[in-house]
Amino acid sequence: MSSTPLKPGPKPIADSTGEVDKRRRDNKKTPGNNDELKPSKSTNK
Repeated sequence: MSSTPLKPGPKPIADSTGEVDKRRRDNKKTPGNNDELKPSKSTNK
């Protein structure tokens, strides 16, 4: 299993719901972040 880094920038909006893609996790240090998303698992490491 490979570990891929988080991509910077705003998360995509889902076409079906019009809300932020909940499958993504948010890196809270990223500009333009969204409070609705869970923090990344590596945020506190």
